[in-house]
Amino acid sequence: MTPRAALAGVVLAALVVAGCEEVRPVPAGPAGGPQVVCQGVPRAACQQGADTGAQGPGGARGGIARIVVRCKLPVCTDVTGEADITVFFVDGRQETSGYGWASAPAMPAPVPVITPPALAVQPQCQGVPFQQCQDMATSIDPEEMARPIESITVRCNGVCTPDSGQGQTIVHHLDGSADLSIDWAYGGGG
Repeated sequence: MTPRAALAGVVLAALVVAGCEEVRPVPAGPAGGPQVVCQGVPRAACQQGADTGAQGPGGARGGIARIVVRCKLPVCTDVTGEADITVFFVDGRQETSGYGWASAPAMPAPVPVITPPALAVQPQCQGVPFQQCQDMATSIDPEEMARPIESITVRCNGVCTPDSGQGQTIVHHLDGSADLSIDWAYGGGG
């Protein structure tokens, strides 16, 4: 036999032996619990899989020496993955089951509902329908609303209906500063 043929025979024998996994008792992990082996699975998902493997139909199972959690996909991440969980018992038995996880997609932050500030005074509506008058009165700059207000006048120029109109909102402050006048239009009246 040539040295090359002998080497090929040794390599072939090593592959056959490596391909066969002998089931034998494995020493328990720390504190008497089973040893946990993670193969391609992130630590948190691996621990959840090991905890699942340690639970039987009737609750916690005893006599477990080792739990191997092995990724079945090309890549397992904290967000998603699939793994085989193999439980090796101290008596030499083994059980394999599947385990998968997927995190819910991150929910976007809730959009706060912006409610118009409460008016310090009721607006005087001059020729403007009530709802449109309230809308125009509450659309004042928040900084202006923060200053003490004596009166708000919402005045229509011409004819204002619920669908269209144009006019001014006049804000008179208690501090004696100049009145604030805001021109506005809504609907087709602009």
